[in-house]
Amino acid sequence: MYFLNHKRDRAPGRDVGRRGGPSAETGVGFWELPEWLARGRSLVTGAAQAGATAIRAAAECARRADAVDVAHAVSRNTVHANRIGWGSQRPAVARVVGSQPNASPADFARAVARWQCLRRLEADGIVGPNTWRAMASSVATETPRPDTAPQATDSTALPAGPFGVLTVNAPEMYRFQYRLTPEDGLWLARLIVGEAGGQDDPDNRAVVWAVLNRFALFTHAGSYWMRRAKLRGYPTLASFVRAYSTTLQPVLNSPKAALRAIRNSRRNPKRFHYERTGGVYPGTSIPKGQYKHHRDRIQRMTWQSFKPATRSLIVRALRGQLPNPVGLASEFGNTWTYFKDNHGGKAPSGYDQWRDYTVRHARKKRWTWVGPRPGLNQIRSNAFFIDNRVKNLPPDTVKVVFNG
Repeated sequence: MYFLNHKRDRAPGRDVGRRGGPSAETGVGFWELPEWLARGRSLVTGAAQAGATAIRAAAECARRADAVDVAHAVSRNTVHANRIGWGSQRPAVARVVGSQPNASPADFARAVARWQCLRRLEADGIVGPNTWRAMASSVATETPRPDTAPQATDSTALPAGPFGVLTVNAPEMYRFQYRLTPEDGLWLARLIVGEAGGQDDPDNRAVVWAVLNRFALFTHAGSYWMRRAKLRGYPTLASFVRAYSTTLQPVLNSPKAALRAIRNSRRNPKRFHYERTGGVYPGTSIPKGQYKHHRDRIQRMTWQSFKPATRSLIVRALRGQLPNPVGLASEFGNTWTYFKDNHGGKAPSGYDQWRDYTVRHARKKRWTWVGPRPGLNQIRSNAFFIDNRVKNLPPDTVKVVFNG
């Protein structure tokens, strides 16, 4: 604690007064508060008043949050999560607004409304464009993401170029060119092995094209949608692939994915060994981790360790020689598994029930299912979806141009 030396700290030529009456010069008696102490008391009083104001504001914002139209907010958040792109960062958004990452959609909306109210935004519980702009920088600090993909140290671990240019030939807002690299090829190969098996078939080709489309249209560093959301985007395809694929994430980003992995590990520990990496996901007791098989094998595969069919598929993709079976699809997922997860482990009764569920799933996300495609097994494997933001663009808008 610091103490003022009153004689030393007073202004020269000033007299603080003596007992028996105020100083003629200062008008301050010995029993009165000196100016410096009076200022201090004023500051304390002001802080107390500010604290009381903050408490009242918090109470008012809590009241407004409880009164928000939760059903409408949940519905609009489902739309904006995909339209704006914050859905993949929902745990970080939840932490920013003071909610638990695994909170229900209704509780999340109420937390958003409190956050909006305290910042004098419209307290509707919806993370729309204005709210997203207000919180984007805070979300970015809550979302750890490698800016570049790890570099391979052995030159034989990478495919040999030259490779083509990933190009978007569309209206100005989407125009884009990116020179594909050997590092991109390595991580694409790892991705299709983990996500689709790595065979040279329509399912694996569709996964490759969905990833190329998503990077080219939405997530690269100069993307219109990244700029609109005030996010940096990904500087390379390799860095995007590693962050995007649950198979390639060093630690699973989502606590829901981690919980599913833990359950699989308990059912079949030999096949699905879940390796804990330390700590728990914020707001939960779920331990962080990843499948040991993913960390120790798939994420460390070298180029020469892939099957010839996998290497051939990737090289053709990077040279613009791979047929595109899904047009502008940029999203994919196993909706057969999603159905089981949401129906207590019960599988769809047949194709019609699976198709209806897949169409509803797409509608909720503001996507459009590509429909049946020749050679694609979308029922038990990945189903593919077009983001409605680009569904009216020509299906060949994204290309790989190779002049080698």
